[in-house]
Amino acid sequence: MNKKIFGLILIFISLVIALVILYLIFFYQPATQTTTTTPPPTPVATQTTEVVEVIPTPKAPTGDVQPASTNEVSEESSRQVAINFTQRYGTYSNQSDLSRLNDLKFFVSPDYLQRLTQQLKDVNENYEVYSGFTTRVISERNLIAEDSRAVFIVTTKRTEIKPDAEAREFNQDIKISLIKTGKAWRVDDANWQ
Repeated sequence: MNKKIFGLILIFISLVIALVILYLIFFYQPATQTTTTTPPPTPVATQTTEVVEVIPTPKAPTGDVQPASTNEVSEESSRQVAINFTQRYGTYSNQSDLSRLNDLKFFVSPDYLQRLTQQLKDVNENYEVYSGFTTRVISERNLIAEDSRAVFIVTTKRTEIKPDAEAREFNQDIKISLIKTGKAWRVDDANWQ
């Protein structure tokens, strides 16, 4: 009789385990854990009369990390304007008419736009023979960083393309002077060194 009782108990325990497994597989839905995650910061766009400047939202400080100061954000904004202007200003061909002026006008002050327009007209002398430059920024250094004025020396790698010669690569610096108008940085002067 002990064998019969032991066998029935074993069958009963096996049946209970099988029912628990079936319940867990088909009917049990664990409570979802609610974890709060902060979404990644989205850029905030501020619009001026001519330019849309994207300013990243600062991240919340964690531990010993401090958010960037207003001066650091302003210096980074002026640095980006200097880099973007340099690449567009230094890349052109003599057959592009004044189409690159449309790209540059968003980066420059109104006074410099007038001087730049005349300067770009002088570049397009010979439409028959193609020549042009491509420019990549290698590095930059800030000479002056004030609240409303900044000056950068931007080092570039330039490639000159002429029809009767191989492409010539060389490094060239450009001095970029910026002024702050409202919340946006504008190029007020640029001179190849």
